[in-house]
Amino acid sequence: MHTLTLVAVAAALGAAPSSPPAASPDPKALAVPQADLDQATALVRKLASSSYRDRDAAAGELRKMGRRALPALEAGADADDPEVRLRCEVLIPVAEADDLDARLAAFLADKELKYQHALPGWERFVEVTDGDPAARAFYADMMRSAPSRQVFAALPKGKDEFARRLQARQAQIYQNLFPQYMGGVRTPTVPVTGVDFATILFGEMLSNKDAPDKAKPVGFNGLMNMVYQPAFRQAVETDKSAPVIRKLMLGWCDTWTDPNGLQMAMNVTANLNMKECAKYAEKVLATDKGVNNPWGKAQAVCMLARFGGKDKLPQLEALFDDKGAMPRGPGQTAMEVRDVALIMAVTVTGQKLADYGYGVQNYGGQMNDQMKYNPWVYTLPNEEVRTKAFAKWKDEKAKENTKK
Repeated sequence: MHTLTLVAVAAALGAAPSSPPAASPDPKALAVPQADLDQATALVRKLASSSYRDRDAAAGELRKMGRRALPALEAGADADDPEVRLRCEVLIPVAEADDLDARLAAFLADKELKYQHALPGWERFVEVTDGDPAARAFYADMMRSAPSRQVFAALPKGKDEFARRLQARQAQIYQNLFPQYMGGVRTPTVPVTGVDFATILFGEMLSNKDAPDKAKPVGFNGLMNMVYQPAFRQAVETDKSAPVIRKLMLGWCDTWTDPNGLQMAMNVTANLNMKECAKYAEKVLATDKGVNNPWGKAQAVCMLARFGGKDKLPQLEALFDDKGAMPRGPGQTAMEVRDVALIMAVTVTGQKLADYGYGVQNYGGQMNDQMKYNPWVYTLPNEEVRTKAFAKWKDEKAKENTKK
């Protein structure tokens, strides 16, 4: 067994060879000539030489070959000789980066998308973003970003390796957002870009596709904290690629089918004042049947009314029989899901809540539009008020039907 020195590793990790723009948009033009494949295979064999200089020289030549050496390096990564394996594993990321750069150049040259391009996750990306020129340019930016490229390069390596790299990248972005003290020294603040957020959203989307019902994805809690940060809002609202990032975010939200994930999708879109929130609120209500989470259902009721308006009145009325109780403080009558549904029905139809007898918590007179859709705001004086309120709704509906 030969000893691989740190000098050799450092040399192998040098900058990837720069590939000129593809002369043709046809990916077939990127095929590696047989002569280059043979040369790379011969150089991989030299990595097992008894001479350190020969081994080091072979590694240097393989690095210069870039993408043209990738098949030989991948084969060498399974060699019996430990040093051959290690040198190949060190060189593979360099060759992969060069290969992806060349394929991206061909992809961008293919203005009318006449060809099939084998790019990580591109087919799914098109499904979510429509693949317009802005989306294509952003996809290329995401793949050119070294940290993002490292994540998506793992897609062909299997879901476990992909999940590992995605989780590692998410942890790094989280640390950039929330610097910590290590050994008494505060880690530096590193700006988080739209590409960074998009990498996590798209990565989670791909990760969740094969397991949509899992309760918690890679880094679930960390991701929840990320999407509520000002930097995330900037990415989806004012970044130059905000329309594309918003589509990715909605695609990510659409992967959820379990109550926790749907609740998060609803809350994220509500925080960004997106009309799509109504869709996720409906899903929360449909999924939450039989689940003892009345406060979660009440919140979904409010979001349904806030973003769906009067069009969602039938869904609100369908909850008038839901007696899921939401306990309040001592001496207060417990509100129920049906109470919130009625209050929201009154709200979207433009009636006066005071006419129905429900009370409002004292928030210093700051009853703004957002507060209006918060179930915690409302109070129920007693059971008699509830009975009269639902009777009044029936009377008002009867009057409206008579007018028709």
